[in-house]
Amino acid sequence: MEWEVDGEREESEPLLTRLQQSERTLLQLSEALGEGEPVAMVSALRREAESLQGLRSQLESLMGSWALVAELSHRLLNLPLEEMEPGLRATLAVLGEWFGSQRAYVFLLSEDRRRLSEVYEWCAEGVAPHDVDGARSVPVEAMSWSLRQLLAGRTVLVKDTALLPPEAVAERRLCEMLGTRSYVHMPLFLGGRLLGWLGCDAVGRPGAWPEEVLRLMAVSGGVLVNALQRQRVAASNVRLSESLEQLQEAQSQLLFADRLATIGQLAAGVVHEINNPLSFLLNNLALVKRGMGQARPPEVTQALADANEGAERVRLIVQDLKLLSSPDEMERGPVEVGKVVRTAVKLAAHEIRNRAHVVESLDEVPRVRGNEARLCQVFLNLLLNAAHAISPGQPEHNRIQVSAREVKGERVLVEVSDTGCGIPPELLERVFDPFFTTKPVGVGSGLGLSVCRRIIGAHGGELTVESEPGRGTTFQVFLPVHTGDH
Repeated sequence: MEWEVDGEREESEPLLTRLQQSERTLLQLSEALGEGEPVAMVSALRREAESLQGLRSQLESLMGSWALVAELSHRLLNLPLEEMEPGLRATLAVLGEWFGSQRAYVFLLSEDRRRLSEVYEWCAEGVAPHDVDGARSVPVEAMSWSLRQLLAGRTVLVKDTALLPPEAVAERRLCEMLGTRSYVHMPLFLGGRLLGWLGCDAVGRPGAWPEEVLRLMAVSGGVLVNALQRQRVAASNVRLSESLEQLQEAQSQLLFADRLATIGQLAAGVVHEINNPLSFLLNNLALVKRGMGQARPPEVTQALADANEGAERVRLIVQDLKLLSSPDEMERGPVEVGKVVRTAVKLAAHEIRNRAHVVESLDEVPRVRGNEARLCQVFLNLLLNAAHAISPGQPEHNRIQVSAREVKGERVLVEVSDTGCGIPPELLERVFDPFFTTKPVGVGSGLGLSVCRRIIGAHGGELTVESEPGRGTTFQVFLPVHTGDH
């Protein structure tokens, strides 16, 4: 980023015009007097005219300087935050050239003021920059001679580095290394605290540092402090926003964990209360079927079948509730993922057959540590969900893809993808909540995915989902590789 700045302002033109008119009037008057007039009067008029010319030059320079500062300040204040760093370097380039120096820089101190934290620098062509990494590693205390003056709010002005005092050992060494012959360090304060300093170096030959340049440097330092503070506040706001998001996420997880704990307690009680009467019901249904034999009327046969199917569904829900309340109670060992996935595909075939065709892409992957039955339950549930997301009737146009591969040598990734209806974004975060379902009433209990996530979490793995309405859904199961250490 390079900035071109015009150091003039329209507000200065009327005053300069009046000065020019005064000059011309005095010169014309001195010429009109001519010979015969007292020499002293003519000389005085000429000196006055020349003095006004000098004042006009100084005023033009001063107006240009203040215009420069005002324009730089305006640009920095209106600069997007992502362009602040190149904007600061462009500002230093303009100031460095305006001051007639060959190197301009801003050094910012760390919070404890023991080291440098940030460095912004401009160098003229062919001039060596500071060793930023080296400068950051050197304790600021090494430059104690300069630091004492900066902390006291004094400008460090060295017109000739050969005349540095004996105690300025680090400063002398740095100047010799960089070829600096003279320099100015202007302290940068914010709220009474030293942030760092604005520096300008003359390289190869001593520089001229008139009073007006020092004043302009002081004002420019204030502009830079405002820009730096704006940058720091913005960075702090970003960090605060990220921390707030993390806090909200942690709070949501705690609330969810608490809700799961409550559900687990309820589930344990429900399982205990339902299991015994459910067993009686299933046993009695079986007894009735055997007792009536083949002579029972068709409507009784259908009623018994419906009753048995309903009782079986209740039994499966009770099993899910039991698993939800205690997912860690399972033996683990090395499991061949490909074998488990193929078994799940066979078990789900009756649901998939009329909806989609299955594509398997199961690489040779390392065995994972887990419980084969529980993992089969997870993959079966994911396959059934994929099938139910696709309307029946056109299996040749729809696809369910199952793949497995090793990722980063530490985990195995199993993906179950479908070309179904997808999940709306507003519902995607809730699909793992217990009892949440998008299926019609009576079709799903809303426990499947919640149980799956609990099982995978108990395996030290992770279950995630990606979905796009109208395009389909992909569930990703990450499982740790079995190392043989357990």
